Amino acid sequence: MSTPGVEQKLRIRALRFSWIKDVIQTAAFTAAGIWAIYTFWYRERYLPQVSDTDVTVRLVVEPLSERDGVVAVRARTVLENPGEVPARLLAMVVRPRGRLEGETLLFVRRGEYSVLSVEAQLAWLPAGHLLRKECYTLVRDEEGVVSVGIPDVVTRCRLSTSVASTGIALR
Repeated sequence: MSTPGVEQKLRIRALRFSWIKDVIQTAAFTAAGIWAIYTFWYRERYLPQVSDTDVTVRLVVEPLSERDGVVAVRARTVLENPGEVPARLLAMVVRPRGRLEGETLLFVRRGEYSVLSVEAQLAWLPAGHLLRKECYTLVRDEEGVVSVGIPDVVTRCRLSTSVASTGIALR
């Protein structure tokens, strides 16, 4: 037969372990809640609205071949977002630490041009901000080239622009 003191000690020990288990579970649920708030609210909602992005654009132009005086030229654009916040371009989204490449083939008559100049313009804003129509205008120059302009009187617009240009000699 067991003595009454041993049974009482076992009950106290079970209550103590139950209390410790409850404290550990509470701490775990609290930590999970803090992690969820950090991940789903702070990183995905709050941080993109208050942080800036920095998208860079590089342009690489190289001649490929020539036939009957027409030079095939490859123009490659490389967009990079080295920051922590997604950037929304006017046409697409660049992820944090993301990279986007595009390639265009140009055919130029060697006799008509001695130098080929290529320019890439990029307009973006942090993905957490809505693109408002009053934040930009599309400007068409006399040659028909369309670019993005930012009106001087507009406030509270986070639209930024980058320009890259390069050229190659054709003669």
